[in-house]
Amino acid sequence: MDPSNDYSQDTIAFKGLPVMCIVNDKKEGLINSHLTKIQSLNEYSVCIDDVQYSDVEFAKHFVPAFAYTNHKVQGDTIRQPFHIHEWSRMSKRERYTAFSRGGLTRNEITISP
Repeated sequence: MDPSNDYSQDTIAFKGLPVMCIVNDKKEGLINSHLTKIQSLNEYSVCIDDVQYSDVEFAKHFVPAFAYTNHKVQGDTIRQPFHIHEWSRMSKRERYTAFSRGGLTRNEITISP
């Protein structure tokens, strides 16, 4: 956990953990809201997109991404089955944004009220 980062949290990291980048840094090739997975890790570093990050760097730049908001994925195409939560609380525009993220057949998107 990184106390200087409001989004940081204690994380049990493992190979395959979905993570989201939470910073923009052109020098380091980091893009805010980029969704990816941990490729590998050891006791000193975490490998993401073929780049090794120390534990401290990982905590500053990434958060677990089991769920994300419309805002964070509004420009992405999700090419795996997904679930939309709190459909009844969304405006028509938010519903459109959430539903239109799917790049697969529409029957692979589930919705709960």
